[in-house]
Formats: sequence, C-alpha cells, structure tokens
Amino acid sequence: EEPNSFAALGYDCVYMLRDAIVKAGSTDNEAVRSALEATNGDYVTGHLTFDAKHNPVKSAVMLEIVKGSDGKLTTAYKTTVNP
Repeated sequence: EEPNSFAALGYDCVYMLRDAIVKAGSTDNEAVRSALEATNGDYVTGHLTFDAKHNPVKSAVMLEIVKGSDGKLTTAYKTTVNP
C-alpha cells in the first residue's frame, strides 16, 4: 500500500522528536521540551516551527476524499494554505 498524507505527518513527528532529543543531548523531559519549542526545520510535509503557545506554524495541505470510478475512496489534492 502506498503511504498517504497521514504517514507523512507521522514520519515528521518521529523525526521532529528525534531532532529534539539529539539537540537536547538527553531524553530528559524538560530538555526535550525546550528543544521542541525551538524547532525550526524542514520536514517531509514542509517547514515547521512553533509559536509562543506551542501551536505548530506550517503550511496545511487540504485534501478531499473522493470515490473513484472503481468505487474506491482516494484523496485528491485541493490546495495548500500557508501560515
């Protein structure tokens, strides 16, 4: 099965956490949290940072779930919304 957009977001989460642990130099909760707050990088789904309230600041891709002629549901790209 071909990976979908949710797989890409999961991939980004894992690598963002990995980057924070490497930057923190440990798995200490406070150190990792501080490193996550300072996230500023390019990932599979685009550039990612966090605002002062810990909300992600990144582009969002809008998809539509459509039923194909074969009856199977697929996702169709609609647009990208930038922050």
